[in-house]
Order: sequence, then C-alpha cells, then structure tokens
Amino acid sequence: MIEALPQHWEVLPHWVAMLNAIGYEVEVATDPGVAGHEQTLAQLKFRCRVHDVADIDARTAAAFSFVVLNSTVHEGYFYKRPPATRPNLPWLRSLDRPSISVVHEPVHWVEKSVTASFLEFDGARSRILNLLGDGCFQYEHGFWSARKWSIVADTLSLPGQGRIRRFHTADQGRTYSEVGAPEGSTLVRRDLPDEDPANHVSDGRHAIVTLTESGAEHLKKAAGSVPWILPLAIEPRAENRAEGPISFAGLLDYDRKSLHSLLRDCHALGDGRTIEIIGGSLSSDFENDHFVQVFKGQLREKNLESRFSFTGYLPYGEYLARVRQARFLIPLVDDIVDSGSYLVKLPAAISCSLGFGIPLIVNRDIAERFGMEYMICYAKDDLASGLMQERQLTKTQYEAMLATLDRHAQAIYRRNLDELRRLVDRITRQEGKRTDAAAQ
Repeated sequence: MIEALPQHWEVLPHWVAMLNAIGYEVEVATDPGVAGHEQTLAQLKFRCRVHDVADIDARTAAAFSFVVLNSTVHEGYFYKRPPATRPNLPWLRSLDRPSISVVHEPVHWVEKSVTASFLEFDGARSRILNLLGDGCFQYEHGFWSARKWSIVADTLSLPGQGRIRRFHTADQGRTYSEVGAPEGSTLVRRDLPDEDPANHVSDGRHAIVTLTESGAEHLKKAAGSVPWILPLAIEPRAENRAEGPISFAGLLDYDRKSLHSLLRDCHALGDGRTIEIIGGSLSSDFENDHFVQVFKGQLREKNLESRFSFTGYLPYGEYLARVRQARFLIPLVDDIVDSGSYLVKLPAAISCSLGFGIPLIVNRDIAERFGMEYMICYAKDDLASGLMQERQLTKTQYEAMLATLDRHAQAIYRRNLDELRRLVDRITRQEGKRTDAAAQ
C-alpha cells in the first residue's frame, strides 16, 4: 500500500483492514516527512511493516503479489510539496507488478486532464505550463487557474500578469513565441508521459478504482468501466453517543466547506447548546491558522462565540477518539462547494459516519447519493432546518437511526470486500497467465 502525497492518508488504515480481511498481509510505504503519515502509521503499528516510499522501485516491489497506490494523480496535479516519487501511472507500471490505482478526485482525470504541456522559457528561468481539458491551465507547483486559455489558428491566448498574453507559432504548435512583449517568453512543447487510464488497465494486470458510484460513472469518460469501493473499517461503537455533542470534524476550509451556513444557522440548535469544532487545522499552531483566525473573527463580529467550542489541533489518534464521541456529525458539503467536486467524490464524513456509527446532519443530495436518507437531511444549505429536526428527535428515533446505520455500514463493508476480492483475483490471475507464457 503506497501513499506518496501529503493528503488522503486517513484512509490507509481502512485499506489495510480490508486487504487483511480478504487474506493478505499488507506493508505500507509513505513519506516519513509528512506529519499525517506518521500519525496514521501510529494507528497501524503492530499491524504492518513500513517503508519509505522513496525506496520503492521494481527491485523492492518484486517481493509483493500486487501494489495498491492511494492518491493516483497525473502530470497536471498541484504539488504543494512535490514528492521525490510522483505517484502516477508511468511510475506504477515501472514497478512491474499487478496494481490497483485509487482515484480520489475523478474530476482530475476528466475535466482536469492535460491536453498539452510546455516548458515556458523566460530569460534564464523555465517552468512547466499545462493546458487542461476544461480550458483552465496550471503552472507546475501552482493551483489550477480560474481563467481559460484558447487557441485560434496559430495563436495561443493565455490570461496572466494582468492581461491576455498571446503566443504565435510558426511550426504547427511545437513552439510558441510571445508577441507584444519586449522580452516575451517562449513555449516549447513537452512530450507527455503515457497517463491514459484506459490504456493503463487494458492488459488486465492493472486496475483503477474510485470511491463513489457517481465517481465511477464520471470516470467512464476517461477510463471505461471502473469499480468503486468506499474505504471503510467498522470500529467499536461508543456507548454514550446519544449524550455526545453535535460536531463538525475537519479543517475550517472556506473553499471546501459551507461554513457560511454554520455561522448563519447555528442559532437553530437551541439555547444552551454548542457545536463542537473537532480539529479545525492541521497545524499545531492552531490560533495562528489563517482560516481559524477568520472563523473566530466572524464569531466575535456576530456575537456567536458562546455557540461553539474548539478542541484545537489534535494528533490524529486523539482526533478520531473525539469523533467517536459525537452524537451527530455535520459534514457541511453539498453540490455547490469546492466547484461541485462532491458530485463525484467522497466526503470524509461519510467514512467516519459508517465506520464509527455516528449519524449525520447532512445535505439531502449528498445523503441520497450514499443511501443515507434515514439520517437528518436538509435541502441545499438550509442547515437550520436540519438542526431543528435534531431538536425534535426522540430517543426512540435516534436509536432506530443508529440501528439502521449499523446495518448500512455492514452492507457497504461486505460489498467492499466482494469488490476488492474480484479486483485482486483479476489482476493476479492475469499476472499468472503472463508468468506462464514467459516460462513457455
């Protein structure tokens, strides 16, 4: 099991547990310099051997029946902290083992696929420029742009530096020279690595899996038929869930969470009750986190400080222990936030809910996508109606919700194991045929 990026590490224990459940011993390769990796590995100690991902190559991989690459990305991915090992399809094939590639962000492989890539030379400096399929563009180590590029005849137009930059080609697109600028840049087309997911899985030794049914449907555009597995490990249920707080767990991220609804609607919880913010930041310097400062500033402005409590930064093990005690979790995601990416990707709260048996107060569209209509649901960003439903919930209704949640989690878990067995059998069977053919 390999994780080379500084995110998505929280699902590693789920994958390890599922692979163990179908009869495989698992070893994990991560980046020892990432705090989240270290804390996740602490959850896995005594369960698996650990490697540095930088040490994984064809020689070391030869000892394994197959490899699973979590967080599979392509050339146009934003690397805030570029890893020495790029977790892409060419690297995975170089290991020469059957493989399963996990796609967390289906949009990355469809709308955000790379259609062309250039080296931009600006004097002594050079940088990679990727043109993406949805018309956006991206510089290496940079976020995707919100503005769009275009090519008309022999001219490439690229927004930037407060103007529209224009580049002309005289060699059918192999190079472009900036026009209208005294010291303009030159773009030289790069050969892209083979990152076509459909080609990657064509020999049967490699498989791609995503985390949601809607994500699998979306990935058909790039990879053909793709299975989905919702990473899940069913943990012991806390006995006192009914007495626990209503909690938001995770980052106070204004880009990816509907925090405005939390600020606007928290009054609906009723007098004397608070919403607990578990974690809120990945930084141990909690009070100096930008989003934490913004959120607390808004609480002061709106006189809402008494409505919230904060755990502050928690190491991952303590974070999970706190989540287990919640009465309800509030994911604060819908089909609008994060540019609509939750239409096809997995909200982290779904795995937490199923794994720990904590019900959600959740947007109805999200709930329906995961078969969670039995939880407390609200339309659009109307969190107030969800909080009011929670106030009216009887003890009997809450207990019935927990029982339904436990049955749902068991059904998803059984489905996961069946799907994972089929995937592993397929890629290893194909590897066996390849080995037999080579022996003959």
